[in-house]
Amino acid sequence: PSDFAIYDCVGMDMIRDKRRIDALVERLPSQSSSAAATQLPKSPPDAPDWKQAWGVPRVVIVNCQLPYKAGWLMGAHPEDDGGLSVCNYFVLSKRASDLLARGQPTPAMGLWRRFVEEGAST
Repeated sequence: PSDFAIYDCVGMDMIRDKRRIDALVERLPSQSSSAAATQLPKSPPDAPDWKQAWGVPRVVIVNCQLPYKAGWLMGAHPEDDGGLSVCNYFVLSKRASDLLARGQPTPAMGLWRRFVEEGAST
């Protein structure tokens, strides 16, 4: 396990809807727009500026989707059940940012970078 949190949890939303909520990041404005910069959580105040070259995202959003209605034992889940989305927002921690800025990632950060680069889970 890592010896410190690579990311800090900065918020959580619980959203119930008639439709399932997918691809939250794709619903945000383009990352290059000024609107996106104001909608994403901020980095810690004294952290170095994030660099894409670090190979890890500055913000991670985890969307845990839970059914709200019981489905049938056999067959598809009810289409009118969008369920409940528990969305957690994480920002790269100051310590992780400091280490990445100095080019000294920990082994855990190296594993995370590799996971992000490959873009797939096993």
